[in-house]
Amino acid sequence: MNVSIKNTSLAANEKGLTAYFGSLSTTVEGKKSESTSKFSTLDTVDISATAVEMSKTIEYTHPYAKYFPTSSNTPANNLAIGATNPSSEPFSGGKSSEEVAADAREELDAQYKNFQKNNKVFNENSFEGRDWYELFQKLDRRALYIVKSDKTGLFSKDERDMADSIMGQQQGLAMGLYSGPTSMEKTFVDPFGGNYAKQLEAHMEYLKNVSPDEKVSGEWMRDMMTSEILYITEKYKKKDKPEEEDPIIKLIKKLIEEERLNEKAAKKRD
Repeated sequence: MNVSIKNTSLAANEKGLTAYFGSLSTTVEGKKSESTSKFSTLDTVDISATAVEMSKTIEYTHPYAKYFPTSSNTPANNLAIGATNPSSEPFSGGKSSEEVAADAREELDAQYKNFQKNNKVFNENSFEGRDWYELFQKLDRRALYIVKSDKTGLFSKDERDMADSIMGQQQGLAMGLYSGPTSMEKTFVDPFGGNYAKQLEAHMEYLKNVSPDEKVSGEWMRDMMTSEILYITEKYKKKDKPEEEDPIIKLIKKLIEEERLNEKAAKKRD
């Protein structure tokens, strides 16, 4: 796979550690609001049924969708939301892991058919990875993880690798480090201004908000442990602490115990 994508996620860069999901809107709801202003009774506006119907056709575009450009130019909002709010589940919500896997398989197959209908062949080396994003555009973070982990055996190695790469890209953007098509790099602004401690702290918050499926993985534990150790190291590196008070040693022991308990809980669920 040879696409023009810059990836500065944790897997590619140890300092790629930030979550930026609180300040970006991830849902759009057409709710009626009532004004409490003392002037609200002065004017009445009638909205025609035609205008209401037209408003429903206006497609919402997530601010980060431009970093996941599709070959059809349809905004890949679900992929973008995965960078700013990993707990959002517009595709996988309310489904078991097996159901998500089956639906994801069906969705990917439908997208492959769309390529054929448009007289195109899915290209793993498409410009800026546009065919990747086209293929996975409807999957949320949890669904991507289920494809990547593939406990059902429904997905090919290439599909698993693509899901993994997109997840890394989401994480990179969440970290405040650019990850995406090189042509869009100049449009990205790190919300943390390059502050390493804030990037680490925010990355830990990001990991806390991923799905329970992802949290029981060894990779999640390693990422969380790495972030916490680097954060504590950054915080204490200028302080002279005696060895018996070394917070890193205490943290490693704590995380090892937590990983043991998580593995035991996972075995009980299975």
